[in-house]
Amino acid sequence: MRECKSRFLLGALVLLIAFSYCLSSHVASVHAADPTLADILSHLGLTNIAETALETFPAGTYNITFYAQFAEHIDENQLSYYQVNTSTYNVIFNASEGGFGYVSSPITKTFAADYQFGLSLVSWQQTRYHSEVAKNPDNQTHVKVYKNLDNPTMLLIGYDERSFCTSFGDQDFNDMVFSLQLQYYLRVISPYDTPTGEGWYCNGTNAFASLAESIVDHGNGTRRVFTQWNGDAYGTDYSKSDSIYMNKNKTAIATWKTQQYLTIKTDPLGMLTIPGQGWYDQGQATQLTALPAPGYGFSYWDIDGISQGNGVNPITVNMNVPHTTTAHYLQWYTLTIDISTGGTTNPPPGNYSQNPNSTIQITAVPATNYILDFWMLDASNVGSTNPYAVLMDKNHTLKAVFKYSPPLAVSIDPPSKTINLGESVDFTSTVNGGTGPYNYQWYVDNNPVPGAKSTAWSFVPTAAGVHYVKLKVSDSKGSSIESAPARIQVSPRLVGGYAVAMKEKAIEKPLASYVVVLVTSTIIFTTVKRKRPR
Repeated sequence: MRECKSRFLLGALVLLIAFSYCLSSHVASVHAADPTLADILSHLGLTNIAETALETFPAGTYNITFYAQFAEHIDENQLSYYQVNTSTYNVIFNASEGGFGYVSSPITKTFAADYQFGLSLVSWQQTRYHSEVAKNPDNQTHVKVYKNLDNPTMLLIGYDERSFCTSFGDQDFNDMVFSLQLQYYLRVISPYDTPTGEGWYCNGTNAFASLAESIVDHGNGTRRVFTQWNGDAYGTDYSKSDSIYMNKNKTAIATWKTQQYLTIKTDPLGMLTIPGQGWYDQGQATQLTALPAPGYGFSYWDIDGISQGNGVNPITVNMNVPHTTTAHYLQWYTLTIDISTGGTTNPPPGNYSQNPNSTIQITAVPATNYILDFWMLDASNVGSTNPYAVLMDKNHTLKAVFKYSPPLAVSIDPPSKTINLGESVDFTSTVNGGTGPYNYQWYVDNNPVPGAKSTAWSFVPTAAGVHYVKLKVSDSKGSSIESAPARIQVSPRLVGGYAVAMKEKAIEKPLASYVVVLVTSTIIFTTVKRKRPR
């Protein structure tokens, strides 16, 4: 129980008796039941401690926690800090904070001093005690400072005020008990989400920076994704960084990356799923390939409505912003290829699915002794152009119609004849088979006759004897054939029933002279015999 109560003011006699008692005993046992500083620290679980000689403290921000107060005049005690070598006091704890005994729960405050400072306690009758012994009016130690060996950055301080009894007091240093710990500030910076963990931390403790979410979706195809902690922090867990050792002011920075969403559609809508839709890092390039679709042909891609070129597949999309891509398809058309007897086609007869508005070329391949007569497209004769190109603007049926074409044959008339020199033979020809138009070339004795390139030709021999005439014919397909040669017997020219050989050699004068007289186809030879000169 209290033996020196603050109600001494109720009577001077009580004060005098109490004061006399303190003087006579020189012992501050006015609260025999009050715990000692060691008891208080032990009660707080702080037993691994070591006393220090500290009287002042370095500049900084401090956490101070008020644990207990067993002073006589708790309603007058006031704790302050001051700059060394000054008399300017800054109040930390006001009078009566905490009450008598253990403070439940301990009161924690923060103060900052940008200079070396000491602690000061003002007690009854404005008696001021300092942590600096030299500043105390009795030049006595009124503060004990311990280091918490379990947390070396924490100082444990007990104050002893002696203003009520004697200058010696009870010296139990339990009149105000608190801890003092240098603090550092952790700043947590993030451009997105709501970061936590920012604040003051005691020197030597570990702090953590945190985020509520790792992804912030802006709802417009762009989102931010947490990647890691930077600055004075490390780790890739958005909800808790690696521990940050607070031995100075520090900054934790949340790093984010930007992602853009790629939407992939088809036209017609929903006909198939093309892989690749989703989130991509800002600036990342991705390749999209339109897949085959039964009954449809790929037409083109567009990106945000802009065509990437007819038939261009695959395409590359640069994800610098959100994009929507569409693969456009057109329903395929079927080409049915058919044939008549006498040949085939390339590609072979059958059904072929083709891209809309594409062109397919078909070549007719006639069998031996057959030719392409004409093409039938959807029951219409479209001519005999070979190959033939079909525009697939709808379903089509194309039929190759062949006809029999016998082998190329040629004959000439007359097959033989005998004539006299100076007469002529008129030849005609008969050509069958092959493929017109035809080309003609007449030959005499295996030599081509210049300009003789028609179906009929007149042979005028220039010399007597046996001559052979033939005709070579070629058709439009490159086939050629020769006729059997015609034998032409050419006799010398007859004069009066006799063949005459014309000579230009002069008759020698000594020989007899001949006079040829033609009378009604009769040749009369008269020999004039010259007389020899005697």
